[in-house]
Amino acid sequence: MTGHTTSVTQQASGVAALDDGRRESAQTRTLRVLFGSAIFVRAGLTLGFAVAVLLIEDMLGNKRWAGLSTVAITVGTVLSASLLSAFMNRSGRRPGLALGFAAATVGSVVALVGAQMQSILVFLLGLVLVGVGSGASNLARYAAADLALPDDKAKAISLIVFAATVGAVGSGAIGYAAFAGGHGWLALGLAILAGTCSVGALRTVR
Repeated sequence: MTGHTTSVTQQASGVAALDDGRRESAQTRTLRVLFGSAIFVRAGLTLGFAVAVLLIEDMLGNKRWAGLSTVAITVGTVLSASLLSAFMNRSGRRPGLALGFAAATVGSVVALVGAQMQSILVFLLGLVLVGVGSGASNLARYAAADLALPDDKAKAISLIVFAATVGAVGSGAIGYAAFAGGHGWLALGLAILAGTCSVGALRTVR
């Protein structure tokens, strides 16, 4: 709690130290980067949820355990909520978000390898890492409010939520194109997840 209070105080001091012009410029740049990364990352994560369910059903040969994919991603999201928050308190928002998105990128590749190997354990491990990216995506909205004036914080947060919604809805078209190719194209969904999360990571650390 003390560390969190110190971090918030430091952020507030940093905002106060910026003149209006520099603060507005930094906030605009931050929102632009977070808006773009939110679209790409949420699109990949949403598509990954759908593809993972179908792949588990295929690997296990029945629908009974298809929900394991959602459990694995949720576990990663829950773990990252506290771990990434603590990391951000020590190192800042940007490194924490980049770490979360990078974990999702690695996780999507691991899951893809697990699917090709027909290894349910490797596949689920990858999905846990993908969940870390989901947690980072949720935390990104609060990073958008760091440099905002008190009256503009809610607007900044809602802008990133809107971007994530655009990504989630847009991924439906990508998913339809992938699924229309037949069962053999399901792995493409995880490849897209890796690529979109990579884009999100690169945009965040720019």
